[in-house]
Amino acid sequence: MNLVLAFIFIVLAVAVVAMMIVQAYRGTHPLLSVRNFFLVGFVIFQLMSAALSLWTLTWGEVTIDSPMTTGVIYLFAATTFLVLFLWSYSRGWWVRRFAWRSRFPFPVYTPSTLLSVGGLLLVVGFVLRIVIGRNVPVLGVLTDVLAVGVLASAAGLAMWAWAPRLWNLAVAVPAGFIILGAIACTVFQTFGRRDVVCVLLTVLFAAYQSHWRHQGWLRLAYRLGGLGVAGLIFLAAFSTVRSTTSQQSDFGDVVRGITEADVGEGLTALASGQFAAANSMWVIENRPDPYPYDPFHSIVYTVTNPIPRIIWPGKPDGLGYAMVRQARVYKFSENFTLGPGIIGHIFNDNPWLTLIPYAILFGLMWRFFDEYLVVHSLNPFITIPAVVGAGEIVGIPRGEVGLFLFRSLAAMFAAWVAMRLCAGYLRAVRGSAYATAEASPENEGDEADAGVDLGAGELQST
Repeated sequence: MNLVLAFIFIVLAVAVVAMMIVQAYRGTHPLLSVRNFFLVGFVIFQLMSAALSLWTLTWGEVTIDSPMTTGVIYLFAATTFLVLFLWSYSRGWWVRRFAWRSRFPFPVYTPSTLLSVGGLLLVVGFVLRIVIGRNVPVLGVLTDVLAVGVLASAAGLAMWAWAPRLWNLAVAVPAGFIILGAIACTVFQTFGRRDVVCVLLTVLFAAYQSHWRHQGWLRLAYRLGGLGVAGLIFLAAFSTVRSTTSQQSDFGDVVRGITEADVGEGLTALASGQFAAANSMWVIENRPDPYPYDPFHSIVYTVTNPIPRIIWPGKPDGLGYAMVRQARVYKFSENFTLGPGIIGHIFNDNPWLTLIPYAILFGLMWRFFDEYLVVHSLNPFITIPAVVGAGEIVGIPRGEVGLFLFRSLAAMFAAWVAMRLCAGYLRAVRGSAYATAEASPENEGDEADAGVDLGAGELQST
């Protein structure tokens, strides 16, 4: 029975991936979108992770007492969540109209504008991340989160300028410097991978949105594939050495550690989905007995996350941190946490109250951002801030949901504010050459031309 369940999860994962590819091929939904980033995370951390655990009967750091019974419950919850998520996303309702009513003034952009703003953002991100984030207690924790959005925006603007003219050295050199600088800032003295994933996915999105989506499918496939494989190899290498490089103050040592890393080991760790599905099954077996439900804990944790514990010592702990104590996982450091998976969060928060609302909430939230990307599809100053939290969005299905949701929204907010300030500065110092361009057919999406079917609620790439 366990093998049957594993096979069903594999079929579900393949179906979701096939849906994304077919919709992109038919032009009914962009290949790179906020929804698809979330679905990729769901496939890795909740579907394929479940298939791996049920197939091999390996559960990571927890123990599952009744794999078959718990697996069936988990399958029902995951399928229900997925169906409701896709249904609410396709409907859109009022969030679609809200996105289409948004109009924002930003300067007309040229490659030099994008590189100039990107350079300014790199400096701002460096100050927030390295100067303040590594040296100022309490405040540095918040600026460290905000810096991710700023650095990802810098890299995204640089790639937006570079993608249409890859062999132009006048653009390639400064763009490459900005992108590598942003990556360096996000991996320096850092244990987590999501920050650098935010930068890498923003670069990938900028290349796709600015130029590559207009290429043929074959050219798009090898370009996105090449960039994606390079990013995956880097991420796998970083995954194997992050516990040691996070303690090093010499960036040269960090680079050497990454270049000497075991990529195969890193790829294996990434493919396991960090046993998020197994952790979700553990929560299913241990709620509400012996541990009671904690209604809407994920929402509470999202809202209270920015409050420092020095101000509120009794601030709620994340589920992943609580699970370490509850599951008696004592062999790691004090700050070690487990990835409960989004289904685990739902069962901790009381599935009778949260399964349906959470699925609909995420569907509508990501629909707003994707509709927003269609409205402003040609303006990097508006589209890039909407995707700078992509690394966190991919991680939301793994959990900690409240933490990752807060970090993704905080990164978007920081990118938006920094983008406006830098663009305003350039507009002020360079005068009429960077005059404000109000929303218009030249730099904004048009509801008819963008191919948005208001009846069916489907998005089409422009």
